[in-house]
Amino acid sequence: AKLEQFEQRDYEISRERSGLGLNFDYQADDLNSYFLRTLYSRYKDTETRNAAGVEFADAQAAGESGEAEGFRELKDREETQEIQSYVLGSEHLRGPWTLNTQAGWSQSSEDSPEHIASATFEGNDDFTSAGFSDTRKPHLHIENAFYDPANFSLKDVEREEQDTTDTEKNIKLDLARDYELAGNAAQFKFGGKLSRRDKDNDTEVWKYEDFDTYGITDEELLLSHYQKGSVDYGLGPFGPGISASAVENLLGRLDRSAFYDEEQSRVNDFDMREDINAGYLMHTLDVDDWRFIAGLRYEGTEFKAKGTGITDGTFTSTTASQDYDHWLPGLHARYQLDKNTQLRAAWTNAVVRPTFEQLAPGFVIDGDEAEFGNPNLDPLESSNFDLGIEHYLGSAGVVSAFVFYKDIQNFVYNSDLAGSGQWLNFDEANTFANGDSADLYGLELAYSQKFNWLPAPWNGLLVGANATFSRSEASIESRGLSRDIDLPFQSDSVGNLMLGWENDKLSLRLSANYKSDYLQEVAAVDDPAHDLSVDDQTFVDFTARYFLTDELQLSFEAQNLTDESYYVSTGSSSYNAQYEEYGPSYKLGLTFTHF
Repeated sequence: AKLEQFEQRDYEISRERSGLGLNFDYQADDLNSYFLRTLYSRYKDTETRNAAGVEFADAQAAGESGEAEGFRELKDREETQEIQSYVLGSEHLRGPWTLNTQAGWSQSSEDSPEHIASATFEGNDDFTSAGFSDTRKPHLHIENAFYDPANFSLKDVEREEQDTTDTEKNIKLDLARDYELAGNAAQFKFGGKLSRRDKDNDTEVWKYEDFDTYGITDEELLLSHYQKGSVDYGLGPFGPGISASAVENLLGRLDRSAFYDEEQSRVNDFDMREDINAGYLMHTLDVDDWRFIAGLRYEGTEFKAKGTGITDGTFTSTTASQDYDHWLPGLHARYQLDKNTQLRAAWTNAVVRPTFEQLAPGFVIDGDEAEFGNPNLDPLESSNFDLGIEHYLGSAGVVSAFVFYKDIQNFVYNSDLAGSGQWLNFDEANTFANGDSADLYGLELAYSQKFNWLPAPWNGLLVGANATFSRSEASIESRGLSRDIDLPFQSDSVGNLMLGWENDKLSLRLSANYKSDYLQEVAAVDDPAHDLSVDDQTFVDFTARYFLTDELQLSFEAQNLTDESYYVSTGSSSYNAQYEEYGPSYKLGLTFTHF
């Protein structure tokens, strides 16, 4: 295996979170009650990313050296996400009947004011002795000139602003009646929900390049004029960082309207609507030590999307629509072996719709390369079977074991359609596609216990553990070929272990969370060597909460105490596609609650 490009990235990130929840409950009388649930949250993320790397003239193996072009890049942006939600509901009792009503409105938005999406500096001359060592955690070997800012000049800058909103309105009604069936307690329940969701995105892009035609001298473009000192990079030498303010000052001398990029601005704009009409019937019956629940759910979906595509500079308006219906039966059974032990079994059916990102209607075709969403994706469908046993350990503990099997159709994965159909003569045609079928089966184990019968202070001790062991088999097809893969994003082993202690004032938790490696992205159907897989990870976290008063709580959280890395490999775990280190993070909070 040989490497074509090597890139280092350093992130400086600042995050602010705030939120407010205000709920009202009103009990009009014994038969009627009303509630209002409100939520507002705001998340502000400020990111400065410096990148430095090389592109080898010829792909190289570890230990080799040769010519390479060097580059340095900057991204500097601020993004604010806001969520607001309002739910108004009621409950009414009329004899054996119970009526629940609910109406909701929610909106999420993502706003990125005009910012530097990318500022690229290129080496003025090729570097002649560039190479790397270690395929798993590569280290760049290159002459010292690579770290001299006088050897890089500004090539282009891309500025961008983006505004996205996602709004959902829904109404819901549930009606239940309790009665007796042959002397056994029973309940019949039915209801429906109407949901209307709209998501739109507006992006504006400006591409600054060919600076010499606008009176900018070669001397003014040297990185030495935009240097912000050396980057504190923990994975090896990095060299100079880039000052966002210095780049902004240069752009301020130019007429912004002359650099408007209509292609990138239009292709990223879209408007998508998803209407869902759902209804269900459910019946519950208790017979001696048995409880049976049988139900049928219907979901009808109408999807519409509008966007813009670009084919070699020519714009095309795109529209897509898709209607589909699903009938989803389910059956649950529970058997009480004794007062502390019960068996559970279930057969259920589920549908998972593709994300709006996967359904995006825009596309870019440039020569023999194409990239596009797929608004014609089918939703994932799954039939699920579960069987398990639960045993309660006194009043504060439980142990359980469940086996499960899922028969999945139409899972979604990244795909390259080049060489097939209308993309026959393309080198790349990257999009999303539906897989054929997948099977997922496994075992879930869980245990939790509070040792409240022990003498103080041991009566505050807590222990919790759970693990899931699974296997998956999936198949994909393209270009008349097929191959078997693991189900994307599915780890074979996932486990959590928690040790804690608590009383009325203080709560302490130390937890370890593990997940094994998994398939992240599927390459072309005939190119498994370039599939991307994420390595296994173990995170250790600590939380502490203390009530200063009955209404005021102090909290502390420490995450990723062991500085677990994120590693993506291609083809084999020995070959790096992406390696990231984050370090631990800490959060201190104060919560006031008053009723």
